[in-house]
Amino acid sequence: DLYRHYREAVRGEALRLQILAAEMGAALELHTFPSVVKEGLAMAGFPMGPCRKPVGKMPDDARRTLAALLEKLRSDGMLPAQAEPRP
Repeated sequence: DLYRHYREAVRGEALRLQILAAEMGAALELHTFPSVVKEGLAMAGFPMGPCRKPVGKMPDDARRTLAALLEKLRSDGMLPAQAEPRP
């Protein structure tokens, strides 16, 4: 969508999506990559289990930041309100 809006000169929407993409990229620096990805998936309804040692759990402040970003994705319709349970 970002690229399409940019190519179609819908600059406002392209900018909004670019900012969101930058926020998502920055979220990967909240903690170790595996812990951020697994925690984000769990928050989205796709629990992947804990990370193996030596990777630890995300700090609470980082979890809150990630949760706020995921809520923003939900409110923008880019993440389902409730994921289907895994088999």
